[in-house]
Formats: sequence, C-alpha cells, structure tokens
Amino acid sequence: MQPIAADDVAAVVADVALAEPLNGTFEVAGPNRFARRFRAAFLTATGDARTVITDPKAPYSASR
Repeated sequence: MQPIAADDVAAVVADVALAEPLNGTFEVAGPNRFARRFRAAFLTATGDARTVITDPKAPYSASR
C-alpha cells in the first residue's frame, strides 16, 4: 500500500491524459510503502500475537 495525495493523483492523470497514448497501463503510488506497518498494526489491533516478517528480496506483491 502506497498512499498518495489526491492532488498528486490529479496532476498525474492530467499529464497522462495530455501525453501520447501509452497503449498500456500506468501505475501511480505515493513515495512510502506501508504494507508491513499496516499489517502489523492490524494484527495488534485485532489481538493477533503473530509477528510480521518481511523479505526485502521478495518481489512486490499486489492484487489486481
């Protein structure tokens, strides 16, 4: 999860809309990844004692 400000999204959408066609996809995200901290906070909030362990060499994982 990489939150991004709405103003930043609007600026990127405007730039992409005015540019040459990409004939593909364009991903936009904020500068900071919060996946581990978000999952750890969720586990703590729900009383789950498991520890979140990350692997910096693992490829990025997301659902589409």
